[in-house]
Amino acid sequence: MLAQPRFAHADEVDRMVADIGIPPCPSIVATLIREARADEPDFGRISTLVSADVGLAAAVLKVANSALYGGGAPLDSVRQAVMRIGMRNTVQLLTGLLLRQAFPVDGKASLDAYWESSSRIAELAVRVADEVCAGRPAERELAYTFALFRDCGTALMLCRYEDYPRLLEARKRLDRRVADLEQARYGFTHAQVGFELARSWLLNEILCLAVLHHHSFDALRGRRSDLGPTSMRLIAIGAVAESVYLLECGELAAKEVEAAAEFAMLQLGLHPTALDDFAREARSIQRFGPAR
Repeated sequence: MLAQPRFAHADEVDRMVADIGIPPCPSIVATLIREARADEPDFGRISTLVSADVGLAAAVLKVANSALYGGGAPLDSVRQAVMRIGMRNTVQLLTGLLLRQAFPVDGKASLDAYWESSSRIAELAVRVADEVCAGRPAERELAYTFALFRDCGTALMLCRYEDYPRLLEARKRLDRRVADLEQARYGFTHAQVGFELARSWLLNEILCLAVLHHHSFDALRGRRSDLGPTSMRLIAIGAVAESVYLLECGELAAKEVEAAAEFAMLQLGLHPTALDDFAREARSIQRFGPAR
């Protein structure tokens, strides 16, 4: 069982985070995760669950038929698609898709922009993981899910607080760490909120802890004795993917983001030119990932 990290004034932080309103885990996600963890997963049951939702079925088929999974003969059966992608990857794909659906659709430009950037950063995280996780294919898919959940606390705070977009703008203007501004204004950070959401959605401990500590410079350096190497690699991959996204968009990164990418590149053993290389490649190829 995942232990509850304790913060200063932890009970008060827990109460405030609970008050923000964590979207409940959809029943289909809980069922998928339980089935994936079974000794003998039932592909037929999973396929039936996915097929009952047109959007989920379309997403699984799109990914299974993409170049990401080697192409091959086009599939039109969800069961075949699940078998091609794999049970674990299917669960991670659908969990990310359902994450967005769990939030209210209110037309906020800031929230729309968040989902666009989050989805793209997740796609780029897969590419970075391809480069640094050779021989660890499971981490490639875990990187996608982590990148989607990495800043999900930001989405919750955008929904909950009218002044939150101004806080994000102040971060750029004042060159302050976003977690410091959040702590001063609300008493907790988006990383703590994201951790609670990831945990309540039954995601594994490695990913949940990566969400909680993704702004830790020590984790970005690979120097946290309380975190496993996979959690720290995920944190580093997310930081690199965010910087690549900003380069791809032609946006200036905050100093916090630049420093995070620098530490992450060292941990992952990437050459200093890798960010520019990733960005050039990203502009030249078709985007991949689940339907949005």
